[in-house]
Order: sequence, then C-alpha cells, then structure tokens
Amino acid sequence: MSLLTRSALVASVYWSRERRSADAASLYLRIPMADLRLLDFDRIDEIVERGYAAARAAIRDWSERKAPG
Repeated sequence: MSLLTRSALVASVYWSRERRSADAASLYLRIPMADLRLLDFDRIDEIVERGYAAARAAIRDWSERKAPG
C-alpha cells in the first residue's frame, strides 16, 4: 500500500509541475503519443511526423491568437 501511495504522490507532483510549466509558457507543446511504446524505435519516422505536425498546428494557432486583431 505504501508503494501505491508514493506512486500516486509522485504522479501528482509530476502533473502539477507540468501544468504549472504549461501555464507559464507562451507556447506549450504536448505531442499525442499515448499509443506508442517506449521501445517503438521502428516507428521513428511516424513519431517525427507527429511532432512536426503538432508543432506546426500549435504554432499556427498560437500565432493567430497573438496577431493584432
């Protein structure tokens, strides 16, 4: 039980820090990769493409929000 409690605490601290970082940043990228595994080296081209596409979309949206209107 102690291990589960510590794991929950670590996860809570991690997500809290990530959220603060996202709130403090002008632009925060979170690439959708939930379906990938740690050792999916054979999918590197797909991973790079996802990152590139997500970054372009996020930068475009951010730029449109920052543009004088």
